[in-house]
Amino acid sequence: MTIKQVEQQTGISKQNIRFYEKEGLLQPARNPDNGYRTYTAEHVAALQEIKLFRKLGISIEDIRKMQQGVLPISRCMEKYAAIAALKLKELAKQKALFEKLSEQTAENNVLDVQEALAELEANERSGIRVFNIAYDFLTKAANHLGKGIENMLFKKGFDLELDDGLTYPSSETICEAVLAYCKRTGESCTFESTKRPVSFLLNGIRYHVQVQMTRGGYYLHCKEE
Repeated sequence: MTIKQVEQQTGISKQNIRFYEKEGLLQPARNPDNGYRTYTAEHVAALQEIKLFRKLGISIEDIRKMQQGVLPISRCMEKYAAIAALKLKELAKQKALFEKLSEQTAENNVLDVQEALAELEANERSGIRVFNIAYDFLTKAANHLGKGIENMLFKKGFDLELDDGLTYPSSETICEAVLAYCKRTGESCTFESTKRPVSFLLNGIRYHVQVQMTRGGYYLHCKEE
């Protein structure tokens, strides 16, 4: 069948199908007569599975590992169940603080800002994520100045996922993730610093590693200097 037919059957756009192919999650054969890709019922089933996993927020890398048999499905589900549990914990903390502030301000509408900030920062130190106010500026700047500001603020780089995205990575874990990436790509790197902030040379380009957070946990952003 054609990609248009697959799009109709799965509800997945052609652009996304092509993306999954580039990521190695789908390997359709090519028609020798015209060079077009041809898809089978097995490809449709694979795309439905990818659709399910992506809607659950499972990363492309983890889907790839499940397809390869490196990561059992049950282990992956356990991982994301733990992530969901962490989110619930974060929401419970946030809800409790909202309720506390509501009670404090109910009579006189006076807010103890320092006490509230201290509690938030204590939660943050214990691993509970809070909103990063840097996004306020970045969103505003991007809206007003377009992609140009993003190119200024975010230099080129690439992201690395962690096997344990729930735990804040140590310097050793960061170095291991960089080395694993180089092993996969066949590239060689030279570390300039193995302590935070970890930095390395790859193809003559210097990168330093930033630990970032997303709804799925921690990941690494290797930013070109």
